[in-house]
Amino acid sequence: MSLLFIEKVSKYCPHIILSICHICLEGERKRRLLYKEKGIESLES
Repeated sequence: MSLLFIEKVSKYCPHIILSICHICLEGERKRRLLYKEKGIESLES
């Protein structure tokens, strides 16, 4: 998955609280993996 896909999902997801949406959750998980790969610390960690 690309960052573009993740951005699209979060951009078009109707949920304000992303954690209630499994698509958003999956996007968050992938984003954290990408951050980890690039050595970027997520703000929530």
